[in-house]
Amino acid sequence: MKKTNLKICVGILLATIVNGLEAKVVTLQVRNCCQNGPVIPPIILTNEIAIATNEVAQVVAVAGSSTHGLNNYSLECFWIKDGVKFNISLAPGSPLGSYPVVIAGPALVRMTLPSDSFGSGFCTIKIEPESFPPEKTVIIPAGSGALISLESSNNLIQWMDASPGAYTNVTDNIFFRIRADRIP
Repeated sequence: MKKTNLKICVGILLATIVNGLEAKVVTLQVRNCCQNGPVIPPIILTNEIAIATNEVAQVVAVAGSSTHGLNNYSLECFWIKDGVKFNISLAPGSPLGSYPVVIAGPALVRMTLPSDSFGSGFCTIKIEPESFPPEKTVIIPAGSGALISLESSNNLIQWMDASPGAYTNVTDNIFFRIRADRIP
């Protein structure tokens, strides 16, 4: 019975991990009303997305136009990584397609348009989970074996055996880990 429960638990865990590994595509957009046209509500002067620690983002398209005062270009698209701002080119004919702009999280991708500017722009970003780190993988070589255990802790110091199942209405944080002990 325990082996069946473990197989079910591992199957659910793997299905959850695989389901969460899908890439997503996000488009940031900023806009202010057009100088010679109708107002396109809502006005969006800043738009951003956070790239998580375990994610990698690639800018796949970026475009925009804006006027500020005497037709100066004022629309900005950039990412912030470790407190440093890096511009992503919005200039027509920029070499964006000739090299990938890849951002490893944590980072922030942001587009801005000054409130006294007119125009619009977009930045499309493909966000993917980082590849699963090999150092967090347990490999059981052919011809050997291992005892797999599910453990829980509420302090990350003392660990005890746990059973797969529902944990509801818990009174404290519970951390889980899967441990593998090699069988000689």
